[in-house]
Amino acid sequence: MLEYRKIVGCAAVMIEPLDNFEQIARLHTTSWRRWYRGIYSDAYLDGGLAEDHRKKWRERVARFDNDNELLVGVRKDQRLIGFTYVTLRTDLTRGALVDNLHVDPDHHGQGIGRELMARAAEWAVSKELPMQLEVFAANQAAVDFYMRLRGEKIDEFVETLVDGSRSVTLVFQWRNPGVVLS
Repeated sequence: MLEYRKIVGCAAVMIEPLDNFEQIARLHTTSWRRWYRGIYSDAYLDGGLAEDHRKKWRERVARFDNDNELLVGVRKDQRLIGFTYVTLRTDLTRGALVDNLHVDPDHHGQGIGRELMARAAEWAVSKELPMQLEVFAANQAAVDFYMRLRGEKIDEFVETLVDGSRSVTLVFQWRNPGVVLS
């Protein structure tokens, strides 16, 4: 499923399935350090986060299930600049879970996140499921992005994070994920 596309503000980029857990973990960590400062403690973000992500992605890639998971990325000049991970290994009453969507901070605003959400939506539609995700309320840029993609806020709760911090988490759902494609 290799595909080249021109994304606004980028030269042609490659959209592909991913299997290099090191690259995924590195981008995941970079994204969290940029967007989750003030949500997680600095000690966690600058300390154990990178190893936690390496472990998580090593395990996910090793046990990847094509029928129940989607993991695709965007590369520019051989460098991973965005990825999404969607899974059915959750409560399906709310739909396929977009568990991760991360774009390199240097490439925000170029349509990469929208393209990755479109891939997630296409996959959810192919499974005949709605689509959902959770986002920290304090991550206002992400909240605004999901609202622009016509996500519906269906829930919110206070979550205790791995470092002991507490944060309000919002749940967005797309009953018809096809709206993301329009």
